[in-house]
Amino acid sequence: MTFGERLKKCRKEKHLTQRELGDLIGVKNNSISNWEKDQNVPDGNKILLLIKALDVKPEELVGDYDLNTLAELEEEERENPSKLSTEQRAALEYARAISSDVWKGTVVPVVREVAGTFAETVDEVTREMIDIMKDLAAEQKKAVLDLVKAMHFGKGGKGDK
Repeated sequence: MTFGERLKKCRKEKHLTQRELGDLIGVKNNSISNWEKDQNVPDGNKILLLIKALDVKPEELVGDYDLNTLAELEEEERENPSKLSTEQRAALEYARAISSDVWKGTVVPVVREVAGTFAETVDEVTREMIDIMKDLAAEQKKAVLDLVKAMHFGKGGKGDK
Protein backbone atom coordinates (compact mmCIF):
# COMPACT_ATOMS: atom_id res chain seq x y z
CA MET A 1 0.00 0.00 0.00
CA THR A 2 1.41 3.42 -0.93
CA PHE A 3 1.65 6.40 1.41
CA GLY A 4 -1.21 8.09 -0.46
CA GLU A 5 -3.44 5.04 -0.15
CA ARG A 6 -2.68 4.84 3.57
CA LEU A 7 -3.43 8.53 4.04
CA LYS A 8 -6.72 8.31 2.19
CA LYS A 9 -7.77 5.20 4.13
CA CYS A 10 -6.97 6.81 7.49
CA ARG A 11 -8.73 10.06 6.52
CA LYS A 12 -11.88 8.23 5.40
CA GLU A 13 -11.92 6.11 8.56
CA LYS A 14 -12.10 9.38 10.52
CA HIS A 15 -14.90 10.62 8.23
CA LEU A 16 -12.92 13.71 7.23
CA THR A 17 -12.91 15.49 3.89
CA GLN A 18 -9.64 16.58 2.36
CA ARG A 19 -10.56 20.16 3.24
CA GLU A 20 -11.29 19.27 6.87
CA LEU A 21 -8.00 17.41 7.24
CA GLY A 22 -6.16 20.24 5.53
CA ASP A 23 -7.71 22.73 7.97
CA LEU A 24 -6.63 20.56 10.91
CA ILE A 25 -2.97 20.57 9.87
CA GLY A 26 -2.78 23.97 8.20
CA VAL A 27 -2.55 23.08 4.51
CA LYS A 28 -4.87 23.50 1.54
CA ASN A 29 -7.04 20.58 0.47
CA ASN A 30 -5.13 20.31 -2.82
CA SER A 31 -2.02 19.36 -0.79
CA ILE A 32 -3.97 16.51 0.78
CA SER A 33 -5.20 15.52 -2.68
CA ASN A 34 -1.65 15.50 -4.10
CA TRP A 35 -0.41 13.39 -1.20
CA GLU A 36 -3.26 10.92 -1.61
CA LYS A 37 -2.46 10.63 -5.32
CA ASP A 38 1.20 9.98 -4.44
CA GLN A 39 2.25 13.01 -6.47
CA ASN A 40 4.48 14.10 -3.60
CA VAL A 41 5.08 13.49 0.09
CA PRO A 42 4.60 15.93 2.97
CA ASP A 43 7.59 17.00 5.00
CA GLY A 44 8.19 15.24 8.28
CA ASN A 45 6.52 17.89 10.41
CA LYS A 46 3.33 17.62 8.34
CA ILE A 47 3.46 13.85 8.73
CA LEU A 48 3.61 14.32 12.50
CA LEU A 49 0.57 16.61 12.27
CA LEU A 50 -1.26 14.06 10.09
CA ILE A 51 -0.58 11.30 12.62
CA LYS A 52 -1.94 13.47 15.41
CA ALA A 53 -4.95 14.76 13.45
CA LEU A 54 -5.89 11.27 12.27
CA ASP A 55 -5.12 9.75 15.68
CA VAL A 56 -3.20 6.83 14.15
CA LYS A 57 0.01 5.02 14.95
CA PRO A 58 2.92 6.18 12.77
CA GLU A 59 3.22 2.77 11.08
CA GLU A 60 -0.42 2.97 9.99
CA LEU A 61 0.46 6.02 7.91
CA VAL A 62 4.10 5.58 6.90
CA GLY A 63 4.53 1.83 7.18
CA ASP A 64 6.62 -0.18 9.60
CA TYR A 65 10.34 0.23 8.94
CA ASP A 66 13.14 -0.92 11.18
CA LEU A 67 16.17 1.27 11.71
CA ASN A 68 18.42 -0.87 9.51
CA THR A 69 16.04 -0.43 6.59
CA LEU A 70 15.72 3.31 7.21
CA ALA A 71 19.51 3.65 7.27
CA GLU A 72 19.67 1.79 3.95
CA LEU A 73 16.96 4.06 2.51
CA GLU A 74 18.95 7.09 3.66
CA GLU A 75 21.94 5.80 1.67
CA GLU A 76 19.77 4.95 -1.33
CA GLU A 77 18.20 8.41 -1.29
CA ARG A 78 21.66 10.00 -1.42
CA GLU A 79 22.60 7.85 -4.41
CA ASN A 80 19.33 7.88 -6.36
CA PRO A 81 16.42 9.82 -4.79
CA SER A 82 13.99 9.03 -7.59
CA LYS A 83 14.28 5.32 -6.86
CA LEU A 84 12.39 5.58 -3.53
CA SER A 85 8.65 4.99 -3.36
CA THR A 86 6.37 7.56 -1.75
CA GLU A 87 5.98 5.25 1.25
CA GLN A 88 9.76 5.01 1.66
CA ARG A 89 10.16 8.79 1.34
CA ALA A 90 7.36 9.32 3.88
CA ALA A 91 9.03 6.91 6.31
CA LEU A 92 12.32 8.81 5.97
CA GLU A 93 10.58 12.16 6.43
CA TYR A 94 8.87 10.86 9.56
CA ALA A 95 12.13 9.43 10.95
CA ARG A 96 13.88 12.74 10.35
CA ALA A 97 11.06 14.73 11.92
CA ILE A 98 10.84 12.80 15.16
CA SER A 99 14.32 13.98 15.95
CA SER A 100 16.57 14.98 13.12
CA ASP A 101 19.63 15.43 15.30
CA VAL A 102 19.08 12.00 16.87
CA TRP A 103 18.33 10.36 13.53
CA LYS A 104 21.09 11.78 11.36
CA GLY A 105 23.71 12.34 14.03
CA THR A 106 23.38 9.16 16.02
CA VAL A 107 20.91 6.53 14.88
CA VAL A 108 22.23 6.11 11.33
CA PRO A 109 25.89 5.83 12.42
CA VAL A 110 25.01 3.51 15.31
CA VAL A 111 22.94 1.22 13.09
CA ARG A 112 25.82 1.04 10.63
CA GLU A 113 28.23 0.06 13.42
CA VAL A 114 26.00 -2.60 14.90
CA ALA A 115 25.20 -5.56 12.70
CA GLY A 116 24.18 -9.17 12.91
CA THR A 117 22.63 -10.55 16.05
CA PHE A 118 22.56 -7.23 17.94
CA ALA A 119 20.60 -5.37 15.26
CA GLU A 120 17.08 -6.28 16.44
CA THR A 121 17.84 -5.42 20.07
CA VAL A 122 19.42 -2.13 19.07
CA ASP A 123 16.43 -1.31 16.86
CA GLU A 124 14.01 -1.83 19.73
CA VAL A 125 16.09 0.09 22.28
CA THR A 126 16.77 2.90 19.82
CA ARG A 127 13.06 3.27 18.98
CA GLU A 128 12.31 3.57 22.69
CA MET A 129 15.13 6.10 23.11
CA ILE A 130 13.86 8.23 20.24
CA ASP A 131 10.34 8.17 21.64
CA ILE A 132 11.54 9.21 25.10
CA MET A 133 13.93 11.84 23.73
CA LYS A 134 11.39 13.67 21.55
CA ASP A 135 10.57 16.05 24.38
CA LEU A 136 14.10 16.59 25.69
CA ALA A 137 16.11 19.74 25.06
CA ALA A 138 19.02 19.46 22.62
CA GLU A 139 21.68 19.45 25.35
CA GLN A 140 19.80 16.73 27.24
CA LYS A 141 19.58 14.62 24.06
CA LYS A 142 23.31 14.99 23.52
CA ALA A 143 24.09 13.92 27.09
CA VAL A 144 21.89 10.81 26.79
CA LEU A 145 23.35 9.90 23.41
CA ASP A 146 26.92 10.35 24.66
CA LEU A 147 26.14 8.03 27.55
CA VAL A 148 24.58 5.40 25.28
CA LYS A 149 27.52 5.59 22.88
CA ALA A 150 29.94 5.18 25.76
CA MET A 151 28.04 2.15 27.07
CA HIS A 152 27.75 0.43 23.70
CA PHE A 153 30.81 1.51 21.81
CA GLY A 154 33.36 2.13 24.49
CA LYS A 155 36.63 0.26 24.58
CA GLY A 156 36.97 -1.83 21.48
CA GLY A 157 33.60 -0.81 20.05
CA LYS A 158 31.94 -4.09 21.04
CA GLY A 159 29.51 -3.02 23.73
CA ASP A 160 31.70 -4.53 26.46
CA LYS A 161 30.70 -2.14 29.22
